[in-house]
Parts: sequence; C-alpha cells; structure tokens
Amino acid sequence: MQFVKFYLVLRRHSLRMHLREWFVRPKLHESWYNSYVARRRRAKKNDCEQVQKQLLGVQQIVASEGAFAAIRADRRVVTWGDPTCGGDSSKVQNQLNDVRQICATTLAFAALLGDGSIVAWGDPRFGGSTRRVQSQLQGVKQVFSNELAFAAVLESGQVVTWGNYHSCVRSPLIQNQLKDVQQISGSCGAFAALLQDRTVVTWGSASSGGDSRSVQERLKNVHEICAGRYAFAAILSDRTVVTWGLSKLGGNSKKVQDRLQNVQQICSSRCGAFAAILMDGTLVTWGDPECGGDRLHRGMFTGSCGHLRTL
Repeated sequence: MQFVKFYLVLRRHSLRMHLREWFVRPKLHESWYNSYVARRRRAKKNDCEQVQKQLLGVQQIVASEGAFAAIRADRRVVTWGDPTCGGDSSKVQNQLNDVRQICATTLAFAALLGDGSIVAWGDPRFGGSTRRVQSQLQGVKQVFSNELAFAAVLESGQVVTWGNYHSCVRSPLIQNQLKDVQQISGSCGAFAALLQDRTVVTWGSASSGGDSRSVQERLKNVHEICAGRYAFAAILSDRTVVTWGLSKLGGNSKKVQDRLQNVQQICSSRCGAFAAILMDGTLVTWGDPECGGDRLHRGMFTGSCGHLRTL
C-alpha cells in the first residue's frame, strides 16, 4: 500500500512538472520551437542552394511522380525530390558517368550510359533495380518506359524489359517477334513496339492496350504510334487511324472513324482521350468526355502529347 501511495504521489508530481513546463513557461517552449523551425528552414535552404549550384548547363530533365532527374553538360546526373520516387540517387551516383539518356516510370529512373549499359534507381517494383536483367543490358541503344516498367532496345534490335511483372510479361511468340525494333511507346501498363517493317507488337496489361490481336491485321504500314494511358492510336501511311485498348478511354474510335482521314498528328490526354489534327487544321476527338474526348467539353485538351515519331 505504501508503494502505491508513493507511485501516485510521483505521478502527480510528474504531471505538475509537465503542466508547469507547458503553461507556466510557454515562452521557453515557443522560443525552442521557433529555433527548431529556423534550423529546418536553413537546412532546406542549404539543400536547395546545393542542388541549384549543381544545376548548371542542364541538357535534359525528366520527372517521375514526385522527383526530377537532370543530365548536365558534363554528362553527370542531379536528382532531387521525394526519395521514394527516385529523388535520391546517392547509392548509384558513382556509376552515373557519361549519361546519354534518362527515362522515368512513376517511382523510378533509368539512365543509359555511353557504353550502352543501364543504371536504375528508385522503387524496384517500378523498375528501380536491374538485378534480374543486368546481364542482358549490354549494347543498349535506347530506353523507354510506361508508368510501371522500362523497355530497352539493344543494338541488335531486341528488347529487354524490367519492372512491374504485368507490364513486362511476354509470351515466347511475342519475344520472337520483337526483332528490328525502331521505337517503343508506353501506356499505363503496356508497351507497343514499332518494327522496321512498319508492323506493331504489343505486350503487357490488356487493360492498358497490351493486347492488339483484334486489330493486328490492320496494323501494317504504321507511320506513328500515340500512347494514351489505357489505349493506343496508330497513324498509318495512308493517314488513317487504328485504335485499341479500353474502348471508353480511347481504344474505340468507331464513332469518328469516317472523319479520321488525312491525320497529321495525334495527341493523348492523361486520363483517357485522344485528339487528332487533320491536314486541313481541323480537330477530331474521341474517348472519355471528362478527359477531353468531346471537344465541346469545357475540359478539352487538358493533357500532354504522348506521340512518338519514328527516327
């Protein structure tokens, strides 16, 4: 019983001390808090100034979901932003020499070096690690990405992918078709490769346009591929258009097919619509009206161009 009384007295004394700290002497804590905030602000300012000094002679800049990566004139890389999105490249910084190209998924980056090798960083689930395919990533010519994975085109014309499994998975038949690849376009979770013979091979998530079997016979003499988030649109050499992917989000252009003649360029919005510019300067849109699929909608053409031209 004596111990219990002693414990209760001790607790009351401790409580009084805390009350005295926070209510009797508030100015002391206010001063400490202001000092803490000032130190944090100075640290952030110093970090920003440090990055700013490094950002001289920038030649290319790429963004993930919450970070940036820039190539300087000396072919070195500077990153900043959320570390979980690839904003911290310190673990691979000593490897980032003679960088020629940078590509980004949602949470990772991949850099193509002058010797044809690849260095990746960020979330491994989004392509931030090349451990599984490192031995294959030799003689890389170009690197492309969708939101979840990377695809590298080798000098031999073959393709190596890594990142999210559903975006990378390819049947042996598709693997055999991926030869003489000229260009790759990426949607949310799928890829479309334009081959030298002007045909198209797709793989990845079917809900993002990874399955083009329904239009495969029409994908010949392809001039250009435009990737939306859930669908693709291809401009043929006769300036007509073939689409595939989720129907409501741009994968079905039947309602405007008769107007898709003499198409000059196609642009995609972020969420699920396409806009085609015709040779006479008029516009044809299709897809989700909320994303710009209806050009009379107030949100028309709010998005970014996702087309890739053949080199």
